Amino acid sequence: MDRFERDSASAARPPEFPDCDPSAQPDKAYPEAPAPNPDRQPLRTSPEAPVLPDSHPEATPREYPE
Repeated sequence: MDRFERDSASAARPPEFPDCDPSAQPDKAYPEAPAPNPDRQPLRTSPEAPVLPDSHPEATPREYPE
């Protein structure tokens, strides 16, 4: 028996490149990144953050305690 018939990895290689490993070269030009986990996303605002009014502070009338 020929050694190419016994070794399936060697049989998959073309005969003109016997020493190279075709699986070592990626078929994509960019690395594949996993999708971000939505549970691990940081919160945009913390619960302790003050809520700012939509209008300018000087345009809002002040409430004076009676």
